[in-house]
Amino acid sequence: MNIIEWLQRSYEQHPALFAAAATWIANYGVSNFVSALPAPTKDSGQFYKFVFRFGNNWLAQNTSRANGVRVEASPNWQDALIAKARDEATIQGATTNAPKKVP
Repeated sequence: MNIIEWLQRSYEQHPALFAAAATWIANYGVSNFVSALPAPTKDSGQFYKFVFRFGNNWLAQNTSRANGVRVEASPNWQDALIAKARDEATIQGATTNAPKKVP
């Protein structure tokens, strides 16, 4: 008896076990695939942002990653900091310069 015949007979005798194993393997694969996606940046398109959120919310059940991307870890953190400083300076009526980019 070769391995293919053994797998076929085992599947016929225990379909629930094979269904559970297939579900676990598929879930593990999808979760790893979705977790490998880089977080969207300011230059990402709407479709990529949708795919990122959908994949993390629905497929990988990783809602904290989909909804709570850390600002400091994103590539556009410096740009966001400069924009926030400009907005605050405009609101307060100050004429101070925005912080310069740090390499």
